Amino acid sequence: MTGVASGLGLLAAGGLGLPIIGFLMPPKKDLLTPNLVRGARTDEIPENDAKVVRLLGEPVLLIHQSGQRYFALSAICTHMRVCQLEWSGERQQLVCPCHGGAFDLHGNVVQGPPSIPLPAYDVERVGGELFVRRKG
Repeated sequence: MTGVASGLGLLAAGGLGLPIIGFLMPPKKDLLTPNLVRGARTDEIPENDAKVVRLLGEPVLLIHQSGQRYFALSAICTHMRVCQLEWSGERQQLVCPCHGGAFDLHGNVVQGPPSIPLPAYDVERVGGELFVRRKG
């Protein structure tokens, strides 16, 4: 009987300790996901062009504007979240092929129907590599 009571006591103590250990551990995604995600080499994106890269599984347009200016914006339209945006070098805008919406290089809506701006991400250049900073 004493063995059974001791075993149940240990089991109960372990059950109470698990939430405390879980609280003290950092979130799993922070351990597995780097803060900077490689986007492309600088020579992979011609001037006034863009490349679709993946950031945490989501498509992001990495845009090379004239000179050494780079922008990274979500490639998912905020209107219905089912359409992938395309880069128009001629218009210098991200355009939605589904409903004709358009966004500028800062993610602002310039043509409806979308009313919500795009999430923008910081781009860092390290040597000849471009990295996109994920949101915290």
